[in-house]
Amino acid sequence: MYEKLLNECYNNNVNVYEVDSNIKGLYYEDTIFINKSLKTKEKTTILAEELGHHYTLCKGNNILNQSKIENIKNENKGRNWAYNKLVSLEKIIECYEKGIYTIYELSNELGVDQEFFLDAINYFSRRYGTHVEIDNYIINFNPLYVIKNLIKINRWCCS
Repeated sequence: MYEKLLNECYNNNVNVYEVDSNIKGLYYEDTIFINKSLKTKEKTTILAEELGHHYTLCKGNNILNQSKIENIKNENKGRNWAYNKLVSLEKIIECYEKGIYTIYELSNELGVDQEFFLDAINYFSRRYGTHVEIDNYIINFNPLYVIKNLIKINRWCCS
């Protein structure tokens, strides 16, 4: 997944540099810096979040000062973009169809670490509530499970 994100960056004229740093990642004006000492799964999640900032921030915005409410909101926009990119509801359903059910298996299949996966599930839970209906499925968030072939039955009353 990391390579796919790098390709997306390249195709959108976003430069990515892996650097020695005490921070995990940083986005600034079409350039992303990633700490090169991170493991691939963590690089993937950090790159996705920084790419999310590319798509969600106005050019020139500096959100480093996290004591400002607006900056916290913008930080969350980038993170939420990453959740939807790497752990989308559709991808959860695809995993279910492949017989992948545990958090360990799901996070491995999606190329993210378990902490990021669980954070994504918490985000979806805050956004949708206890569950969400999508296509012919229900995804329940706590505990996490998928139900297939949701059929709605309408009852008509006649007198």
